[in-house]
Amino acid sequence: MQRWRVPLGFFCAALFILLARPQPRTLLIGGVIALCGLLIRAWAAGHIRKNDRLATSGPYAHTRNPLYLGSFILGLGFTIAAGRWWLLGCVFVALFLGIYLPVMRVEAQTLAELFGQDYELYARRVPLFLPRLTPYRAGAHAGVQFDASLYMRYREYRAALGLLIALGVLACKPWLLNEVMTILRRVFLLTLCTLMAALALPPAAAHADEHDRPTTTRPTPLPFEPTEELIYEGEFSKLLLRGVQIAEFRFTATRAAVNATPTNVRDDVPVTNLIFRGNADAKGWFRKLFGIDFHFNMESVVEPDTFTILRTTKADEQGKRVRASEAVFDRRAQQITWTERNPNDPASAPRVVQHALDHAAYDFLSAIYYLRTQPLVLGQRLELVMSDSGEVFHIPVGVVERKRMKTVLGRVQTLRVDIELFGPHRLIQDRTGHMSLWLTDDARRIPVRARLDMDLGALDIKLKRVGAPK
Repeated sequence: MQRWRVPLGFFCAALFILLARPQPRTLLIGGVIALCGLLIRAWAAGHIRKNDRLATSGPYAHTRNPLYLGSFILGLGFTIAAGRWWLLGCVFVALFLGIYLPVMRVEAQTLAELFGQDYELYARRVPLFLPRLTPYRAGAHAGVQFDASLYMRYREYRAALGLLIALGVLACKPWLLNEVMTILRRVFLLTLCTLMAALALPPAAAHADEHDRPTTTRPTPLPFEPTEELIYEGEFSKLLLRGVQIAEFRFTATRAAVNATPTNVRDDVPVTNLIFRGNADAKGWFRKLFGIDFHFNMESVVEPDTFTILRTTKADEQGKRVRASEAVFDRRAQQITWTERNPNDPASAPRVVQHALDHAAYDFLSAIYYLRTQPLVLGQRLELVMSDSGEVFHIPVGVVERKRMKTVLGRVQTLRVDIELFGPHRLIQDRTGHMSLWLTDDARRIPVRARLDMDLGALDIKLKRVGAPK
């Protein structure tokens, strides 16, 4: 059992960090308790000469195993710091008793053989693990003082370093999870949409105003009419993690009467508008393990004649953080007005951003569906102008490969598009990465796969099902 202590210790530490939900209060309380355990271990290390003399001074006057007692208190503090003491505490106590109790008994037998009657007398007066309140005074070495050189000889400082690292990791975990959750949420839906949208706009059309844009022949009916729902599964890979499901995406296309969806664009509006909806939800055991929970919903209202965006609404939930936003595209005033509100604090002032339209014809969802109405050409290089959160982005893209791919639709011919989503003045400015998108090379132009490679890991999004919205 002894040879398994160190590997199991590392395994438990890693498991606890993965399952941890630390809060500032739990970190403070747990850190103080863990420090007490660390001090007990340091105190014990300065009083023991292993297999040379029977240690009965210092903490050994209260318990026969102060090092293990210190480890227990240290581990208990780390468990509390992790913020899930009710779960991790039970796991920790069970593992500690299962591993260290047999070890303490074996070591007691070894000490009895080495020190004979001295140890038998000591064992009768001093508990194996739980300390006695008054110190044990008998024995030839009862008055031995703390020796700092022994602390260094046994490298007990490594326990202090390990605790600092572990608490540092726990302290950083909420920030890291928030960073991961923000990036994944944004990338899952928005960058998937961007990749899909960036491919097929002819260079002239990408910069043209709606009144100057050349008329494009579109299939009738449109590839996604009368209604359509696309469902995708997002899998994350990083180091030993491979193909871990973390999210599900749904995209739907329908029509709605104009009087149910008022706009501010033209007097000669069509009878109906196109309504595109997309949502992303955290899924799988990864969400439960890391506490990553998000729900993202987006709706785009599009004028069918020009396929230009009229309004975008979003609802974004990341744990307790909730935001609702609306972007209105005023083509008469050539202006975008984006407003974000906090539904949890209705009294707070909304955040408002106004930006020149700058030829932005689409948001992410409408760009997806516009793309599906266009022809694609291998080797094509172009730039898509789209808007998000009141800002306008110029996204270069290129159609780089044609290949057959196995999908839920069977083996189909696809076109791969690479999109320059990362970098200055791009959608994701503070990360480095690469994105690719695969569309069926047929009249429907169904996006069957998207892949994102970045420093946080790889995200693979695959089509799971095609149907009609419920």
